[in-house]
Amino acid sequence: MDKLSIDKCRKILEANGNRYTDDQVLLLRNKLYELAEMDYTESERRQREGVTHR
Repeated sequence: MDKLSIDKCRKILEANGNRYTDDQVLLLRNKLYELAEMDYTESERRQREGVTHR
């Protein structure tokens, strides 16, 4: 899967008027992808084990 471009991330992040450096945008993007991966992995594990969400 391709990650969102830095420009696209910046547009999303700065939509509320805040400003971010390139390094901040990269850090935020990467952390959000890490969180998404953890969530996906946990969801897959729960599905395999038949665990339902509470």
